Amino acid sequence: MNTDSPEPPASTTPDIVRPRWLTVSFLAQGTILFAASLSVVKKLVAVGVENFIGSHNPISYCNVLFAGNLVAAVTFAAMFPRDLAPRKIGTVETKQWFLIALVALLEGAIGPTFIFLALMEISVASIFLIESVKIPLVLLIAWLVFGERANSAAVAGATLATIGIVAMVAIRAVLDPMEETVFGGIGAGEVKVFIASAAYVVATQ
Repeated sequence: MNTDSPEPPASTTPDIVRPRWLTVSFLAQGTILFAASLSVVKKLVAVGVENFIGSHNPISYCNVLFAGNLVAAVTFAAMFPRDLAPRKIGTVETKQWFLIALVALLEGAIGPTFIFLALMEISVASIFLIESVKIPLVLLIAWLVFGERANSAAVAGATLATIGIVAMVAIRAVLDPMEETVFGGIGAGEVKVFIASAAYVVATQ
């Protein structure tokens, strides 16, 4: 008599395997869109500064954040309507709601806030370059939290990114000695970008 328990039926849902070039293409498009969005926000800030209403900037950060999140919500609803079905939302557990709220706070509020503040102090190019600190941060968190070990190519890339960031911050400190600094000479704008990058990295892990 066979006492072995029956094996569970194999899943009939095929795994989605995308070509590598398509994944790289998505990443490249996301990078371009992020860089373009920084330029647009920087321009909006400049327009607001030039057109004060009384003593207030009409293009406040709150307005920009609200408009950006509203567009993001509409886009998400259009792309993933099934995920917003009441039946599916009802299956989300309390712990998952907490994690969703934490991600929304980090990536939807804290990160954009510090990027917006940094835009008022340093250039878009500087922000975009300093944000490459995400590379070593992702590898570090993946190792500390998940025990993942990066290959030599990833470590080499993270090392080069870190060296480039340190060099850029040091050069900026020499060329602009009058800039407001914190933490032993690091510019306040750079620190704000570091905080935003850390918030984005933690939210995506």
